[in-house]
Amino acid sequence: MSAITEMIFIALYTVFIQNLVFTGGFGMGEALRIATKPRRFLIFAGLLTGFSALDTLVCAALYTIPALDALPTAYQLPINACVLLVLFLLVVLTVTIITKRRPMDKFLSTIGMAALNTLVFILPFLGRRSAFGLGGALAFGFGAGVAFLLALAVLRLGVNRIMESKAEIPHAFRGTPALFIYSALFSLAMVGLVGETLFA
Repeated sequence: MSAITEMIFIALYTVFIQNLVFTGGFGMGEALRIATKPRRFLIFAGLLTGFSALDTLVCAALYTIPALDALPTAYQLPINACVLLVLFLLVVLTVTIITKRRPMDKFLSTIGMAALNTLVFILPFLGRRSAFGLGGALAFGFGAGVAFLLALAVLRLGVNRIMESKAEIPHAFRGTPALFIYSALFSLAMVGLVGETLFA
């Protein structure tokens, strides 16, 4: 199997089968929150996809260094945090240089949420446990970001349907409880499709 074919397979598998939001619960809180804010939907999903791919690739490259690879997980957490911080600062600096003005607070908070999302933070560990090389890590990170976009779209459909059927839902379950039930049922369907998790 060629490297390109393997990368495409890993990305597609991560998007449609091993959707980390539904089968692992990573980033579910942010997904639920962003699904209710359509104005920030696309920008957040795009930033998270970019951060996911870059963070996983950079961490995979760093862990090719034997000294870093031999470190216990507790010592690798600060390394991942530093990589995310550097990526965050680079994005903010790039936006500032391109627009020639200070980014708006809403945009900064969106970038911050995308950079520090639980999903992005856990990706290097999941990639390493799956023994992906640099190309596989990039495909996995990109696929995880696109999987998050797919999860947002599915949750957004649920939000719209719940809002349309508000009168039919018992008062105690309206709003967030109904959305949690919807996402839990969808997660059960995804786990049933996968059968077992790739990262167990």
